[in-house]
Amino acid sequence: MSMFSAYCKDTVVIVTEVKDIYGQIESETTEDEEARITEKNYMVRNFEGDQVIAKGKVEFAGDNDITADKKIRYSGVDYLIIKIDKHKVFTDILKTECYIQ
Repeated sequence: MSMFSAYCKDTVVIVTEVKDIYGQIESETTEDEEARITEKNYMVRNFEGDQVIAKGKVEFAGDNDITADKKIRYSGVDYLIIKIDKHKVFTDILKTECYIQ
């Protein structure tokens, strides 16, 4: 694990929704993760390439298997992931940043 894990003091829940063929949510699975939350506005490019304003950034230590179809929940609110960045040091991934909206 990297030195960045010492800064991950917040706990977030990664929510994965299971939908039926009609798009209705059948169930959801949750997973608790240690992270660092920064609530600040960021101007970023989302997955479609549009310039949007993110409400905050959630940083995970190391490589995280988070994808855009998942949600991040903290303080009882679900947030959509609009951008994912992975920062490398040589060949190791130092941290995974998720910009949320």
